[in-house]
Amino acid sequence: MESQKECQYHNYHQERYYWHLAFEYKGLTKHRLRFTENLMTFCSRSNKEVELCKLWICYLLFGALHEASHLSAAYLTGLSEGILDDGYLPNLYRTLLGRVCVIPGLQDSSYDPWRIATVRHSGWVFSIAIAILLHLFFLRTKTKKSIRSLVLTAAYTTALEAISTDLMGLGVLSSLSYFTSNDYTLFCGNFGIILLHHAWLTNEGENMALDILEKMVSVTMMRGAQSGGVVTFSPRKNDLVGIRSRVVNKKRTDLSKLIRSKVQRDVFRKVGCHHNPFGNDFVPAFCGHTRFATSSKATFEGTHPQQWTPASIRRVYDFSVQRKKKSKKRIRHSYKANCTLVENYITHNGDFDFYSINGKSFDLETIQKWLEAVTHQMIPAMVDSCAVAGMVDVLRTQGCFGLSARFAICLGLSSSNMDDSEEAYFPPYSHFEKVGMVFEDAFEENLKTSSFDMICDQEALRRTLAGNVVTLLEAQYEVLIGPLSQFLTD
Repeated sequence: MESQKECQYHNYHQERYYWHLAFEYKGLTKHRLRFTENLMTFCSRSNKEVELCKLWICYLLFGALHEASHLSAAYLTGLSEGILDDGYLPNLYRTLLGRVCVIPGLQDSSYDPWRIATVRHSGWVFSIAIAILLHLFFLRTKTKKSIRSLVLTAAYTTALEAISTDLMGLGVLSSLSYFTSNDYTLFCGNFGIILLHHAWLTNEGENMALDILEKMVSVTMMRGAQSGGVVTFSPRKNDLVGIRSRVVNKKRTDLSKLIRSKVQRDVFRKVGCHHNPFGNDFVPAFCGHTRFATSSKATFEGTHPQQWTPASIRRVYDFSVQRKKKSKKRIRHSYKANCTLVENYITHNGDFDFYSINGKSFDLETIQKWLEAVTHQMIPAMVDSCAVAGMVDVLRTQGCFGLSARFAICLGLSSSNMDDSEEAYFPPYSHFEKVGMVFEDAFEENLKTSSFDMICDQEALRRTLAGNVVTLLEAQYEVLIGPLSQFLTD
């Protein structure tokens, strides 16, 4: 009896204990559940950070192997002279972290071009070979999916970079840019980031995007850290508005931190939304440049990104958007020129010393005076990169008849030159826009009988369009052609 009572007592208390646990779980464990969720989130973030760290290590490893293949080829072909002149540690640093190797022997033009080509192409051949071999290895062995994914991602990424740089000569992350640089190594001051998902700009994502941007500036500071800037475009109603952030570094400040702070203020604060100023459907891009003033002072005006013409309204066709017009016989497609805000920014690495028109070259000073006359804008900065921005304003005309008309008069004629910019009078852009509207009328008339694709493909239709334009221009000869007659020859 006693043992039976003890058993009943034990079962009773055990049941109470289970009920107590169930009661706790249902009603009193909110804080514990929150703690568990936070712990799982932390573990998830930690795992992602660990995976990212592993991927980065694999990426560095394959990059180092890629550079090592160049160095090995240089030793085997007898082009290794001078590689270790600056010591082992700098070379090790460049190879492991910088994904760059410097081979001074490639500068000697007396060497056999085949030996130079061997060193150049050894990198991409090796990177592709090792990526394929690893892929075949993983297909025949049982390896964790996570490890396989990390290794192959890093291997194929390195192989694609190697093809773009060593084979195609694009020089993005080139370790052997001897064919584009006197020093046979490339340190470019341009950098950029494209944010494909809006999560990068919300909550903690904003900081991640700015962290990456700051790191990119920090890396490009090895080229120059006297000044720098970033430009991005933000959607406003039906237009994109450029937001440019520029700073000049001080004696005891960090340029990367200054640029980050300026971008954060200009982009994320000024637009009125702290977290995502671009909207969820827009893919923003940040493009920038750090500068070392080699031939001028490090001034704010000379800091990239450069712009010559301020944001201006232009009549621009968006040929990706059609509007339907109903007629009695059929529905026809047409296009409409919309008033669009246009502004051009450039970041530029190099020298702009001359520009050639009709077989004659013009120096920078002549180009600057000519741009002032053509655009009716005072030169914003005396640096050559600003003149590059001005030339982009004249050259970039797609979708706009007014800009195309200006280009035709300024650069497209057999008589075009830059010598007489002080004597010659270029009409303001408003005049070219009137000429462009004549083209729009003729274009609209041609679309009544022909599609846009037909006009593009058939020369006869384009000649018809040109003939209609001439007829309309002749009707307004004194108003539209008269001011341009000094540039036209018989």
